[in-house]
Amino acid sequence: MDCSSASCPLLYLLFTIEYRGPARAQDIVPWRASRRLLHWRLRRLLRQNAQERRVQAAAGPEPLDQRAAAATLRRWFTEDRGETQSHQWEHDNEAVCRWLEAQADDHDSVLERNLRAIKQDAVVQTVNRLVMELTPSQRTEFVRKLTTLGMEPDFSN
Repeated sequence: MDCSSASCPLLYLLFTIEYRGPARAQDIVPWRASRRLLHWRLRRLLRQNAQERRVQAAAGPEPLDQRAAAATLRRWFTEDRGETQSHQWEHDNEAVCRWLEAQADDHDSVLERNLRAIKQDAVVQTVNRLVMELTPSQRTEFVRKLTTLGMEPDFSN
Protein backbone atom coordinates (compact mmCIF):
# COMPACT_ATOMS: atom_id res chain seq x y z
CA MET A 1 0.00 0.00 0.00
CA ASP A 2 1.29 3.45 -0.91
CA CYS A 3 1.21 5.60 2.24
CA SER A 4 1.52 8.82 0.30
CA SER A 5 -1.96 8.42 -1.16
CA ALA A 6 -5.04 10.03 0.33
CA SER A 7 -6.52 6.64 1.19
CA CYS A 8 -3.64 5.67 3.49
CA PRO A 9 -5.03 4.58 6.86
CA LEU A 10 -1.79 5.33 8.69
CA LEU A 11 -1.86 8.14 11.17
CA TYR A 12 1.08 10.11 12.30
CA LEU A 13 1.31 10.68 16.03
CA LEU A 14 2.73 14.15 16.46
CA PHE A 15 4.77 14.62 19.60
CA THR A 16 5.39 17.97 21.10
CA ILE A 17 8.99 18.74 20.28
CA GLU A 18 10.18 20.89 23.12
CA TYR A 19 13.25 21.13 25.25
CA ARG A 20 11.14 21.98 28.30
CA GLY A 21 10.20 18.47 29.25
CA PRO A 22 9.37 14.98 28.16
CA ALA A 23 7.58 14.45 24.85
CA ARG A 24 3.86 14.01 25.15
CA ALA A 25 1.24 13.19 22.58
CA GLN A 26 -0.43 16.40 21.52
CA ASP A 27 -2.74 15.22 18.76
CA ILE A 28 -3.28 12.50 16.20
CA VAL A 29 -2.60 13.97 12.80
CA PRO A 30 -3.37 12.49 9.39
CA TRP A 31 -0.15 11.44 7.71
CA ARG A 32 -0.67 13.83 4.79
CA ALA A 33 -0.88 16.83 7.12
CA SER A 34 2.06 15.80 9.29
CA ARG A 35 4.79 17.59 7.33
CA ARG A 36 2.96 20.89 7.36
CA LEU A 37 2.22 20.66 11.07
CA LEU A 38 5.75 19.66 11.93
CA HIS A 39 7.10 22.50 9.77
CA TRP A 40 5.02 25.10 11.60
CA ARG A 41 5.73 23.57 15.02
CA LEU A 42 9.49 23.65 14.50
CA ARG A 43 9.41 27.11 12.94
CA ARG A 44 7.33 28.43 15.84
CA LEU A 45 9.63 26.88 18.46
CA LEU A 46 12.67 28.43 16.82
CA ARG A 47 11.04 31.88 16.69
CA GLN A 48 9.63 31.57 20.18
CA ASN A 49 12.97 30.49 21.62
CA ALA A 50 14.73 33.45 20.01
CA GLN A 51 12.17 35.89 21.42
CA GLU A 52 12.31 34.26 24.87
CA ARG A 53 16.08 34.80 24.88
CA ARG A 54 15.51 38.47 24.00
CA VAL A 55 13.06 38.84 26.89
CA GLN A 56 15.54 37.17 29.24
CA ALA A 57 18.38 39.41 28.08
CA ALA A 58 16.27 42.57 28.40
CA ALA A 59 15.63 41.86 32.07
CA GLY A 60 19.18 42.93 32.81
CA PRO A 61 21.50 41.64 35.49
CA GLU A 62 18.74 39.57 37.11
CA PRO A 63 17.48 37.64 34.08
CA LEU A 64 14.16 35.85 33.93
CA ASP A 65 14.09 32.09 33.75
CA GLN A 66 12.82 30.45 30.57
CA ARG A 67 9.33 29.74 31.95
CA ALA A 68 8.83 33.36 32.97
CA ALA A 69 9.99 34.55 29.56
CA ALA A 70 7.57 32.12 27.86
CA ALA A 71 4.71 33.31 30.06
CA THR A 72 5.60 36.91 29.23
CA LEU A 73 5.44 36.21 25.49
CA ARG A 74 2.09 34.49 25.89
CA ARG A 75 0.75 37.47 27.87
CA TRP A 76 1.90 39.86 25.12
CA PHE A 77 0.27 37.66 22.48
CA THR A 78 -3.02 37.83 24.37
CA GLU A 79 -2.60 41.58 24.88
CA ASP A 80 -2.09 42.09 21.14
CA ARG A 81 -4.62 39.59 19.78
CA GLY A 82 -7.27 39.85 22.48
CA GLU A 83 -8.87 37.23 24.69
CA THR A 84 -10.97 35.84 21.85
CA GLN A 85 -7.86 34.70 19.96
CA SER A 86 -5.67 33.79 22.93
CA HIS A 87 -6.49 30.08 22.39
CA GLN A 88 -4.27 30.21 19.29
CA TRP A 89 -1.20 30.20 21.52
CA GLU A 90 -1.90 26.57 22.41
CA HIS A 91 -3.51 25.34 19.21
CA ASP A 92 -2.26 27.23 16.16
CA ASN A 93 1.50 27.09 15.57
CA GLU A 94 1.26 28.88 12.23
CA ALA A 95 -0.64 31.85 13.69
CA VAL A 96 1.79 32.18 16.61
CA CYS A 97 4.81 31.88 14.33
CA ARG A 98 3.47 34.53 11.97
CA TRP A 99 2.72 36.79 14.95
CA LEU A 100 6.25 36.35 16.34
CA GLU A 101 7.75 37.13 12.93
CA ALA A 102 5.57 40.22 12.47
CA GLN A 103 6.40 41.46 15.96
CA ALA A 104 10.14 41.12 15.36
CA ASP A 105 9.90 42.99 12.04
CA ASP A 106 7.88 45.95 13.37
CA HIS A 107 9.81 48.47 15.47
CA ASP A 108 6.58 49.70 17.09
CA SER A 109 5.04 46.30 17.82
CA VAL A 110 3.76 45.16 21.21
CA LEU A 111 6.80 42.92 21.61
CA GLU A 112 9.33 45.63 20.76
CA ARG A 113 7.63 48.27 22.94
CA ASN A 114 7.49 45.88 25.88
CA LEU A 115 11.13 44.86 25.41
CA ARG A 116 12.13 48.53 25.51
CA ALA A 117 10.09 49.01 28.70
CA ILE A 118 11.75 45.98 30.34
CA LYS A 119 15.20 47.32 29.40
CA GLN A 120 14.36 50.76 30.79
CA ASP A 121 13.09 49.24 34.05
CA ALA A 122 16.26 47.17 34.36
CA VAL A 123 18.42 50.28 33.90
CA VAL A 124 16.40 52.22 36.48
CA GLN A 125 16.65 49.35 38.98
CA THR A 126 20.40 49.04 38.43
CA VAL A 127 20.98 52.77 38.85
CA ASN A 128 18.76 52.82 41.93
CA ARG A 129 20.68 49.92 43.47
CA LEU A 130 24.02 51.59 42.73
CA VAL A 131 22.88 54.95 44.11
CA MET A 132 21.79 53.28 47.34
CA GLU A 133 25.34 51.96 47.77
CA LEU A 134 26.76 55.50 47.70
CA THR A 135 27.50 57.52 50.80
CA PRO A 136 25.24 60.55 51.40
CA SER A 137 27.93 62.97 50.15
CA GLN A 138 28.50 60.84 47.01
CA ARG A 139 24.74 60.79 46.41
CA THR A 140 24.57 64.56 46.67
CA GLU A 141 27.41 64.90 44.15
CA PHE A 142 25.72 62.37 41.84
CA VAL A 143 22.39 64.25 41.93
CA ARG A 144 24.21 67.54 41.27
CA LYS A 145 25.91 66.07 38.20
CA LEU A 146 22.65 64.62 36.92
CA THR A 147 20.98 67.98 37.31
CA THR A 148 23.69 69.72 35.29
CA LEU A 149 23.41 67.04 32.56
CA GLY A 150 19.69 67.78 32.24
CA MET A 151 20.39 71.49 31.74
CA GLU A 152 22.91 71.10 28.91
CA PRO A 153 21.53 71.60 25.38
CA ASP A 154 21.26 68.51 23.21
CA PHE A 155 23.39 68.95 20.07
CA SER A 156 23.05 65.34 18.89
CA ASN A 157 20.17 66.16 16.53
